[in-house]
Amino acid sequence: MFVILSLFCFGVYLLAPNKQAKANPKQTAPVSPMPTEAGRVCKVMTGLSEGRVNLRACDGTSCPVLLILVEGQALTIIQAGAWNQVITDDGATGWVNSNYCKGK
Repeated sequence: MFVILSLFCFGVYLLAPNKQAKANPKQTAPVSPMPTEAGRVCKVMTGLSEGRVNLRACDGTSCPVLLILVEGQALTIIQAGAWNQVITDDGATGWVNSNYCKGK
């Protein structure tokens, strides 16, 4: 009896109208908001005249190093955060700690 009742309730749930869809028929799939800093250019700033920073494959120090960036190198931010996803002038894409990616 419990199984039949459970299946009936589940079926009713599946057939129930989606009230959100009816409330706004033009509703589209949710779009992730773009960070406000996306597209902004920053420069590698370590505070050392010959400083170097790792461009990594993901957002963390355990991620593989893709390139070594040099002091003053320009980067374009794709996604901002504690780790910025960036693209270099040469087209390499990766992640750099935001502490070393300062406004131009």
